[in-house]
Amino acid sequence: MSAHLPSRFSATPAEVDQYLRTILAEDTYLNYQRVIGNLAVEEAAKDIRMETASLKAHGVLEPDKDWAASSAADHIDPMKGGGHYPSVLLCSQHSGFGPCPGAPRCTPSTAPGGGSRG
Repeated sequence: MSAHLPSRFSATPAEVDQYLRTILAEDTYLNYQRVIGNLAVEEAAKDIRMETASLKAHGVLEPDKDWAASSAADHIDPMKGGGHYPSVLLCSQHSGFGPCPGAPRCTPSTAPGGGSRG
């Protein structure tokens, strides 16, 4: 069984997911997902902080009330000890990139070209 190479111009996220599973070990793929996820969460936390500062500067948010938003941003921000995102391997075969309860069953056992992944 040969893995289908997704088009580099029109590949869907699910096709990319399935292909990467044929060439990467699950722990390596989880670390890859975490790089992307951590950056997305870090950006969201930054947006929360910027919005909070804007609201405070425009008098919409009282200066002593901004602690909740700042605390929430710090709690999720990986750069401030918020953890890794995703916390578990995500899989395109489960509810549109949900947690993968079937690992390693969801990971194809053959590499591109029909060779065994090892």
